Amino acid sequence: MQALGGTEDPASTSVHTLQLAGLVIGAGGAGKALVRCRMTYSKTQGVALELGVRAEKEEACSLIVSAIGG
Repeated sequence: MQALGGTEDPASTSVHTLQLAGLVIGAGGAGKALVRCRMTYSKTQGVALELGVRAEKEEACSLIVSAIGG
């Protein structure tokens, strides 16, 4: 996957939104996918990740989420 529109460079030390697009191949989920990763940082709570995935096939969404979320 590749970052879109310069979102690979954080502008803030506490909040960052990374947008990705690419082609997913494998596990029956071949197709285009878009991903939005919103990360927030707090000294007291650490890092929180909010992940949104859209893809042509549901299997592609599941593959991406499982690769990142475990």
